[in-house]
Amino acid sequence: MPTTRKLVIVRESALYDYQLLSSMIRQTVWRHREELGPGAEQVLEWGIQPFLGPVDGLTVHRIREGRCRAVLFEHQDVNYLFSEGSAASWSDERGMNSFCTVIGNVVQEVRPTIVYAARFDRLVRSLAFMSDVYKSFISCRVRELVLDKTRIPVFGGDGREAIEWSLYGLMAHQERVLILERLTAGKIDKFLRGAWIGSRDALPVGYRLVAGRPEIDEDRVEAVRGMLHLLGDRSLSNREVVNRVGALGLTSRRIQQRLGTNATYADVANPTSAVETLAGHIESYVTGVLVARVPNHLHVQTGEIAGVPIVRRATAEPDDDAFGDPDHGELVCRYEVGVPDGGWAEQEVLDAVRGRVRAMRSGGARGGQAAHSTRRPLQSQPPWVDSDGREARLYPVAGVYQIRARRPVVSQYAEHREAWLKNRDDDEAAEGGQRVTSEAAPSEVDRRA
Repeated sequence: MPTTRKLVIVRESALYDYQLLSSMIRQTVWRHREELGPGAEQVLEWGIQPFLGPVDGLTVHRIREGRCRAVLFEHQDVNYLFSEGSAASWSDERGMNSFCTVIGNVVQEVRPTIVYAARFDRLVRSLAFMSDVYKSFISCRVRELVLDKTRIPVFGGDGREAIEWSLYGLMAHQERVLILERLTAGKIDKFLRGAWIGSRDALPVGYRLVAGRPEIDEDRVEAVRGMLHLLGDRSLSNREVVNRVGALGLTSRRIQQRLGTNATYADVANPTSAVETLAGHIESYVTGVLVARVPNHLHVQTGEIAGVPIVRRATAEPDDDAFGDPDHGELVCRYEVGVPDGGWAEQEVLDAVRGRVRAMRSGGARGGQAAHSTRRPLQSQPPWVDSDGREARLYPVAGVYQIRARRPVVSQYAEHREAWLKNRDDDEAAEGGQRVTSEAAPSEVDRRA
């Protein structure tokens, strides 16, 4: 009998919303528990724990590709992929999606014959990437995609399975388009009523929501004034800035979600990103105007919608973006909230913060005087494979770029890959089939971004 290798894929779009991901894990595993075998009960008991941290007796491989985070593990001969990330957004200049890249790498390593998911949109959410996932499945000879009680043949059919796949992809794409249109219309209505349409984390420190409307947080005025003085002091490195900002007791909901309720800016791992976020609100501190931007998913080509202006990129070809798609622009929603009595800081302090922002955005010093640019314009170029089969890129070293190959990481899947391929060939020989070889890029399952 041919060996059946199973892969369960669970995805949620919202980053760091562990409640949503936990619910999707339980929904997916519960729906397929009979086919997954007795190990499914243990996975249901673990829930989201493999994604959050170590589990006794379980080897978990952590994956980072762009903004997509995922974990891969095997339990009782079933592989599980839990992931947070969009399946519809462009991730880089190559026109790739991070989640679809992760799927391709994992399928290449695991070589499943059956893939399980809760719904088709957990795999594909955009027509732009539908073929990427399909090609990954075909090249690795995935025979079937199981969505609860729906079974979609992938490899080994008479060709009609490609039509079925395309129809499911079209429905998933169109559903997302309709959802985005409804959300955009709802946000416009919300803005016209004076309610904040962005997330709480999008509010500058020193402002808060009261009954859904942005207001000055009087309890934080002095702390924010101290923060602006620190941001304007170019003699301080980014790490020194966030440490002192944290000492003022300033934090954000995102930091507390990720690092604990007592965490502050002093606890962040990337001080440069934190300083960019804090200083990036400088114009709001100067003018008292908060701005929320919403992509124009209504695709209206006029200059405004219900009085809300639409801003498009100022490029040589304003109707097209880097991938040739129409530039529908953003809805710019402005809130006149004001500043506290006496302003947030003296004018020279605000000007100093503006100078820091300009330096960061121009690729200059990102921290204090001794800081240097960490921008890597050439590193975004597509990688290539060297003679040893390792992925190579350009890396900045001592002010110049050098060609370096990533150090290959051997996982439990890579170690047993040859054995799996041999088993696959034996299975196909038993069926009287012919092996179809395919060349694929080296796996990056264990690579951290």
